[in-house]
Amino acid sequence: MARRKAIIRRLPAVETLGAVTTICSDKAGTLTRNELVVRSIVTADSIYEASGSGYDPQGAFSKDGQDSPVDDAPDLVEVSRAIALCNDASLRQIDGVWSIDGDPTEGALTAAVKGSIDLREQSRELPRTDEIPFESQHRFMATLHHDHLGNGFIFFVKGAPEPIESNGGGATEAI
Repeated sequence: MARRKAIIRRLPAVETLGAVTTICSDKAGTLTRNELVVRSIVTADSIYEASGSGYDPQGAFSKDGQDSPVDDAPDLVEVSRAIALCNDASLRQIDGVWSIDGDPTEGALTAAVKGSIDLREQSRELPRTDEIPFESQHRFMATLHHDHLGNGFIFFVKGAPEPIESNGGGATEAI
């Protein structure tokens, strides 16, 4: 990396690059505005396109070029719930500008909820009981939640698919 004159602030960033096979970069957005933005969400049943800009949670989803209200898309509701609960980033608005506290990737996921669910309400309804924090050698994060009605537990996982598959799966939700 030094021979190629790369500037590295944190060594884990270089370690993570060792497992990367494709790098996608948007010169007009990521590099100049320092924002990651989710443009589409893929579920087992559908592909949803997200509208909106930057970390602003305002926006909507469309499927096959048609508006897709979140209430009419149970798979999108479940992905939004996983994003909200298996995440340590938070959105904030200061003087009309949206930004994040936390990791940029998690911030992009948080903003991807696009108003489909109330992030704070989800945390109250399904409080986090335990977690496996993201570490570069594991390449995933997992959280365990319970509801207040005694309906059991729900487990969310996000990260690279390979370590999840090699551990036999078992996750209720994976993003």
